[in-house]
Amino acid sequence: MASFLSAPPDIAILDIIMPKMSGIEVCQQIKDNHLLRHIPVVLATALEEQDAKLAGIEAGADEFLNKPFDLNELKARLRSLLRGKDLFDELQKRYEELNQVYREVDQKNKELESLNGLKNQFLGMAAHDLRNPLNVISNFSQFLSSDLAGQVDEEHLGFIDNIQKSSESMLNLVNDLLDISQIEAGKLNLNLARVDLQDVIVHNMTLNRLMADQKKISLTFQCKSDTTFSVVDAPKIDQVLNNLISNAIKFSQSATCIEVVLVQRDEMLVLSVKDQGQGIPEHEIPQLFQAFQKTSVKSTAGEKSTGLGLMIARKIVEGHGGKIWVESKSGHGSTFTFTLPLRQEDMEAQLDVAPVVSQKKVSLKVLVAEDNVVNRQIVTRILEKAGHEVVAVEDGEQALQATESQAFDLVLMDSEMPKMDGVTCTRNIRRREQDTGVHLPIVALTAHAGDGDREHFLSVGMDDYLTKPVQPEALFLVIQNLGGTESVADGA
Repeated sequence: MASFLSAPPDIAILDIIMPKMSGIEVCQQIKDNHLLRHIPVVLATALEEQDAKLAGIEAGADEFLNKPFDLNELKARLRSLLRGKDLFDELQKRYEELNQVYREVDQKNKELESLNGLKNQFLGMAAHDLRNPLNVISNFSQFLSSDLAGQVDEEHLGFIDNIQKSSESMLNLVNDLLDISQIEAGKLNLNLARVDLQDVIVHNMTLNRLMADQKKISLTFQCKSDTTFSVVDAPKIDQVLNNLISNAIKFSQSATCIEVVLVQRDEMLVLSVKDQGQGIPEHEIPQLFQAFQKTSVKSTAGEKSTGLGLMIARKIVEGHGGKIWVESKSGHGSTFTFTLPLRQEDMEAQLDVAPVVSQKKVSLKVLVAEDNVVNRQIVTRILEKAGHEVVAVEDGEQALQATESQAFDLVLMDSEMPKMDGVTCTRNIRRREQDTGVHLPIVALTAHAGDGDREHFLSVGMDDYLTKPVQPEALFLVIQNLGGTESVADGA
């Protein structure tokens, strides 16, 4: 065997019966050795040794020769085995080459994955840093447009309107890029809770009704399901709905109708948005839910689109275990549909819903604790324009003192402030409430919305949280959910 390892032959012809070690034993050792097992083994035997042949087959012999040898037969069998060995050697060579290519590709993939991670990190940081100034431009231009109406001419109001629309378009793009960077980094964080989808739909339609009214488009909603509850991340489903409804408005002509329908099919809630718009060419439909893809269909009033919204919507729906698709034909409108899974307890929850009591909008006294002066001004102005009374402070100590000396209906608490942060201030307020028995709703304001942030804020005693820059719609929805008004958004 030592000679085999030092100089492996092209082929081995072994007599079955040999002194010290039989041919079968040698064959077995050759085939058991991963360096030698490719060598063809021929066992030479007499015709009567049938048992030995069977043993040779079990040992891995490739061929048998009967003694005495026929020279022509021997040559033919050796040529056949050597052709097989040549083929094996060629395959082995190709296998090693493929292995090398695989290792190189794997290394390149790891490098690309690392670069993609850096790209997503850069996008996330850039988008996060751009959101605040763009939000400031958008909000202050809205304030100017409202306050200066009737005081400046239409041309200058048009300038302000262009500033507002451009900053809003940029803010939407930045928010989409931030969503994409988080999704590609595998950070689609879902804060699941049992939600009445009918409320989410009605709220979303309320927010989009102004844009629809400007184009004289009718927005209708039909609920054809006995069950409207599902365990979802409400803000993200709201994001999907907003994309579908706003797209339907963008690509529909004036004086048309958009219909939103909620139905139940087996163990799924099915939500569809149907428009009477231009429709989508059939060959362009497969690219709709891909990033940065746009169709040849143009918006009817020059509205802007990033080409990211539907891709984000697909990721959100799939993250919930649902599916999203579109049915469309050029000139005949489009119907976008997505599904959300139901659980048995969701179907039973409808039976336990208390009747809704109509509430009038009320004016709240709100404490805004925020150290950033611009963010403080924006939140204060949004609330005041909605008819609420606002007291603004710049650190946690001032917030704690204010809640001791005055009664508030709500506190908007920045999580990171000098002197005393929002978490510490909240804990102090909750300790004081153990004696008073009165619960003050506190909503965290945070620039970060990562894994576990919501659970962290709830665990320290806060009732909800908002991501900065604060959007009016999100702020009003939180106030509404905390019982402040029936629909505070109407007052914005």
